[in-house]
Amino acid sequence: MAGIIFKTSDELEAWLKGKPGEWAQTIAHRTAMRVFPLFAGEWQSKRTIKRKQGLTLAVFRASLISGVALKNPTPE
Repeated sequence: MAGIIFKTSDELEAWLKGKPGEWAQTIAHRTAMRVFPLFAGEWQSKRTIKRKQGLTLAVFRASLISGVALKNPTPE
């Protein structure tokens, strides 16, 4: 997977066709995990606490959902 660059979501979708479902789940989880360093800096910003809490919740939800889907995919 290293070295592959997608410019649109359609390119990614076309590339994933025919690949095992775990590939898409792994990409989703790794993408969610890459957000953590970005949101860590958010807590040191001067933005409102409500915005910081909302961003934290969104990051954790994305990480949790993609992580659970990777380990326990739906039957479909």
